[in-house]
Amino acid sequence: MKEKAKAVFKGKFFKTVFSIFLLSYLFLKTDFSLVFLGFKEIRWFPFLIGVLLLPVSLLIRAYNWGLVLNREKKVFDFIELNQLNLVALGANLFLPASAGELVKAYYASKLRGEKTKMVFSVFIDKLTSLIAIFLIGSFFSYQEGFNYLAGFSFLFCFLSLLLLYIPTVFSLFFRFFSFDLPPEKGFNLKEILAFLVLPPGRLFLVLFVSLLGWLATYWQIYLFCQGFKVDLSFSYLLAISPALVLARLFPLALNGLGSGEAAFVYFFGLKGVDSKLAILVSLTSQLVNAFIPGLIGLAFFYRYPFRFSCFKSEKS
Repeated sequence: MKEKAKAVFKGKFFKTVFSIFLLSYLFLKTDFSLVFLGFKEIRWFPFLIGVLLLPVSLLIRAYNWGLVLNREKKVFDFIELNQLNLVALGANLFLPASAGELVKAYYASKLRGEKTKMVFSVFIDKLTSLIAIFLIGSFFSYQEGFNYLAGFSFLFCFLSLLLLYIPTVFSLFFRFFSFDLPPEKGFNLKEILAFLVLPPGRLFLVLFVSLLGWLATYWQIYLFCQGFKVDLSFSYLLAISPALVLARLFPLALNGLGSGEAAFVYFFGLKGVDSKLAILVSLTSQLVNAFIPGLIGLAFFYRYPFRFSCFKSEKS
């Protein structure tokens, strides 16, 4: 067990170093005095409106998870859903590629049991969330001339919907990648396949609410752009949204730090935006949407005092 703990620590250490390296490289390419100037000349009204959109986005995402998890019976109330989402954001401060969602599923299963439903409700919530942003992103990417990004986004949506609507595809997917879901670990493949298929009306509602959450997030980024006097349209931000999301999910970076900023610098640079402004917008978005709610989420860990199995001793 100690070896597993050491492996987890080494993984976190490598990802932290990688993120620091990327950020350092970007900062070396940026005139830091201009960064401070950007904050000095900030337009506070759009900036503060953007900050105030944070709770709206968080509430929408918690409600959306509830649409998936509570569709058969009420498992968690709305307050508990929000607390568990904050716990996930707290875990994301230390884990890569939004792995805090797995922590959320773990804690949820400890509180209510039903490991299969907890894990795959998070899986469906995450997948439908990606489908929603890639779907709208594919349309605007095509409008902006990013044909490859549009094609990839549309293909991702199509394959993901197949995965959700045709249980056999999901079963083949697991067998192809040799994923093991042993019954003794609390997983039941038949139950998984039955739970995965959302009724069409519920699936449409989940996708619609996910889309509202993404629109709130990217409208917030647009307001941050306005605050830092970055002249980009809202439609352009939606066009590059699939690439920005993928950059944040980059597995070698800690919570998307560094890789996300690199994506912002590249796509903003295509419109002539200075790299320091791109980094300002990216880091501000990360601070508001990940770091602040993540710190709040860490405070909720006391309510869910379970330890991860990889840190448990053989006796425990």
